[in-house]
Amino acid sequence: MTRLAVFTALYVLPTLGALGCLLYESWHHPRWRSLALLSALDCHATPGCAPGPSYHSAGVEVSLLRVFLSLVVGISSGMWVWSGKTCRSWSSLFTAPRKTNRPVPMTRV
Repeated sequence: MTRLAVFTALYVLPTLGALGCLLYESWHHPRWRSLALLSALDCHATPGCAPGPSYHSAGVEVSLLRVFLSLVVGISSGMWVWSGKTCRSWSSLFTAPRKTNRPVPMTRV
């Protein structure tokens, strides 16, 4: 039960974090789009301007956090599935069965 609780925590917490990042991105996406447009227009109006993020937005950081949390979910699931017991089961499946030396029964004459 303890192992199941740990797996549940390692699965649910990053999934909730990724869901929160996704909701944050969808909520602020129109604002980030308008800030990017304003930045492009300001740079277009100024001669010799190098285009870049002159307005602060947290879009990239939140997206990277969402991707990281999705990867953490996959890693924890992989650790759960590929335990020592699972590896032993697969190795016994792919190895040839061993012959045992059984004693030969003696016959009476």
